[in-house]
Amino acid sequence: MMSRNLILAIGILSIPFIYLALTWGSMPDQVALHFGADGQPDRYGNKSELFVALGIISAVGLLAFGLIQWLPTIDPKKNLETSSTTLFKIGFSLVVFMAILNIYIIYSATHTTEGRLVFVLLGAFFAALGNLLHSVKPNYFVGMRLPWTLESEANWRATHQFASRIWFGGGIAIAILSLLLPLKWVVGVFLVSVVLLTVVPAVYSYRYFKQNG
Repeated sequence: MMSRNLILAIGILSIPFIYLALTWGSMPDQVALHFGADGQPDRYGNKSELFVALGIISAVGLLAFGLIQWLPTIDPKKNLETSSTTLFKIGFSLVVFMAILNIYIIYSATHTTEGRLVFVLLGAFFAALGNLLHSVKPNYFVGMRLPWTLESEANWRATHQFASRIWFGGGIAIAILSLLLPLKWVVGVFLVSVVLLTVVPAVYSYRYFKQNG
């Protein structure tokens, strides 16, 4: 029997398809289907191709959501059983992100956009994950899975409390900068930010390990 969480995820991922159906009649036969780094369309095609793009993104979102909910059953540490609520929130955040991205793709197909909203959404997604990281218990699947965090619960806890603040603040910063900076800078700022959000908590974790064993 399908769980309520899965039904909710499917319902959210269905919203873009409803939006597409409502706007289908007003769409031209040829629409923008791909955008370059400058946010401008660089490929056009038949509007029916939108169903394929939306289907792939929705399938990825649903598969990831299901996998995240399934993790507690295969976690050797059995700690994820106590993190089921957090895992649901992570999966739910991903599903919402995918749904909004699909809506944006439909909108961009018939409207002139700069493309910066994608990076705003990514920043918001990182902030949402940051708000949840501190609640994840030690495991082999979700979080900063480093040798020294997996060996020490204290290191895991300290690292994820630190990473939680960094990711939340960094996500908000990415979203704001994506709105304010010239578009040609946004991609570079995003990539640098992702590297920092990954490397800084890892360095913090290693230093904690060297100092505390």
